[in-house]
Amino acid sequence: MEYKTKWIVTGDQVEVYKNSVGIRIGKRKHKKKRKTKKIKTSSKKLNEFAVYRSRRAIKWRINSNPDMNKFLTLTFAENLTDLQSCNEKFKRFIRKLKIIKPDLKYLAVPEFQKRGAIHYHILLNLEYIDQKQLADLWGHGFIKIKNIKDGTNIGLYVSKYIGKDLDDERYFNNKKYFCSRNLDKPMIFYSKDADVNFLGLDSLKPIHEKIFKSYYGLIKYQIFRMDSNKSPMIE
Repeated sequence: MEYKTKWIVTGDQVEVYKNSVGIRIGKRKHKKKRKTKKIKTSSKKLNEFAVYRSRRAIKWRINSNPDMNKFLTLTFAENLTDLQSCNEKFKRFIRKLKIIKPDLKYLAVPEFQKRGAIHYHILLNLEYIDQKQLADLWGHGFIKIKNIKDGTNIGLYVSKYIGKDLDDERYFNNKKYFCSRNLDKPMIFYSKDADVNFLGLDSLKPIHEKIFKSYYGLIKYQIFRMDSNKSPMIE
């Protein structure tokens, strides 16, 4: 099938990609292979694309789960720099937290401080928990927890804030972020028509729009919010 419009619905936010040429998705008929010159893609380009996809996935997951209302930072008292070892400690913390809250939702990004020490930024759905109890569950250093206020495009705001160093080479061969399996996923729709109305968006003003060039040609990109326009804030 060939589509000209793509919608990504994440919570009360809708992203729209309009392409005048059309992009084919699904199965294609097999054609005889032609001899073509191999094009070498630099590792830098591949890493940039991987970082872009990670940031996009973080943004979509956050916007699709507005009940993740707490912003938690976990630090180590010691100057721990081995990512794999720290990730194991983080996973043990999550397992302990799930005993208290079986329906726990979370999305976490490990980051490196200037001195090389690792810490974790986490979004999660906690109504209330005593900070001392949370610190005891962590057991490796300091914690800091904040409430997240409602606002427009929290996913974009937080994904930039907690994923600003995803291009660090120390992430190579390691996960750039972790998330629980019970997170709601974005809903994606396609249409053959570039001007078709969807969810009554024609009556709304986009909160952001731009035109950019991609492999498929010029793309008109818009973001709509089904609610009022607000700015994301962290208390």
